[in-house]
Amino acid sequence: MNENVLPSVLATGQLQSRVQRRGRYIAESMRHPGKMLPSIASQVISAFTEPWDLVVDPMCGIGTTLVEAVHLGRHAAGMDYEEDFAGLSAANVQHARSQGADG
Repeated sequence: MNENVLPSVLATGQLQSRVQRRGRYIAESMRHPGKMLPSIASQVISAFTEPWDLVVDPMCGIGTTLVEAVHLGRHAAGMDYEEDFAGLSAANVQHARSQGADG
């Protein structure tokens, strides 16, 4: 684990979800009813993993955790039982790779 200290309160809601996702996720992602904020995923991944670690999300939805992980240079694996959202997750990871994410 790295030396980052995770504060007791994460300052992650200063920007709306759609603003945090603009250009970084495919537009269809906004229709998922329970999206994690990218800033939450990014801060937690940064605090508890190192580059090239594997981040696993067993209910990945549209892939927020996976996208933020690969943008931070981590490997990522996820699954979702809803085929539609699993497809969006795969599309979002591919989009991240097209933007240069190397995890």
